[in-house]
Amino acid sequence: MCVEVGPPDSKARDQGRAGQVTPSSLIPPGWCADHQDGNWWALRWQGCRTTSATLVTRRTVDGATVITGEVSIRVLEFVYGDPNQTAMFYQIMVVPYAGWGDALAATITGTASTVSGCTLAAQSFPSQPLSPLNGQFRIGESSLNSTATAAGAVANCTARWNMVATVAGYPPASSPIYQQNQFRCDNAFAGRSAGCVIPWVAEEMDFNSTTTPEIASHIFQAQVSGLPGATNTTPLHRSTDTAKNDRAYNRACYQSPAVTDRSCDEYPFKSANEGLGDDPDWLNHRRTFDYCWFGLPRQTGSIGASVCMVLNTEQNIQGGTISTFYQDWRVMNGDPFWVHVNL
Repeated sequence: MCVEVGPPDSKARDQGRAGQVTPSSLIPPGWCADHQDGNWWALRWQGCRTTSATLVTRRTVDGATVITGEVSIRVLEFVYGDPNQTAMFYQIMVVPYAGWGDALAATITGTASTVSGCTLAAQSFPSQPLSPLNGQFRIGESSLNSTATAAGAVANCTARWNMVATVAGYPPASSPIYQQNQFRCDNAFAGRSAGCVIPWVAEEMDFNSTTTPEIASHIFQAQVSGLPGATNTTPLHRSTDTAKNDRAYNRACYQSPAVTDRSCDEYPFKSANEGLGDDPDWLNHRRTFDYCWFGLPRQTGSIGASVCMVLNTEQNIQGGTISTFYQDWRVMNGDPFWVHVNL
């Protein structure tokens, strides 16, 4: 008897925000089942992957091996955590949906373990029958605690599930190892407790025309002109290299005009890798727009930076928005993010 990995089946995305989480407090969101392509899909605080497998029972009679039963299975892995906690949870859910023969008599159980970056706090996957084929989850859940608790610590949590199917009269069959290493936990943000996020997900930073109308307008025009960061598929990436960031700002805002109560606003932000910090041709990659007080061309394209003179009061708000966003979502060096403007 064996468990064979089968081909995945079919395909969207949802929005969400993190909240306090406890074991079994979440069920997978609908977009998990929609994505059955074998890849991880995620928000910054939860992710899932759906794959397929087949349980096959075989007997050898007079030297010939014959298949005596099969059960087709979907396996859904679901991980969730919180930017303000070091606890994470890793569920594995088995959904048998078709089958015949001896395999229909199978029961399944599972064992969780950790590889690095976290410890196993608790696990539960009691033995459960695969029949009836009623679309119900057979669920295992593990609770994980990050090891990144010391000041400045950063660690990626890698955890596993191994499932075993049993049928009377057949040897047990182990599944392939299911493994997740989606969460990065850290205690590296001053004034913040440790927490965990899925770092490859680009979180959304928001600006609106109510609190920062001039900056919102500038970002919008810059994005429309082709500069990156308008969507999670063309994100910006944070830079924590202060020398590079200062260079990016000084180049973008080179020879800024003196305008009362205004200062130079640059996009992409100086704290994004996509700015002018490493651009050898930066003088030719600057652009601006009407009513921005800069005598620069109205260029288009994804390379370069846009500048505009905006009110100092808005600059102060923008600085706080960016800093708070990086801390709230634990955006570290190289992490992607995108900027949404509500005009």
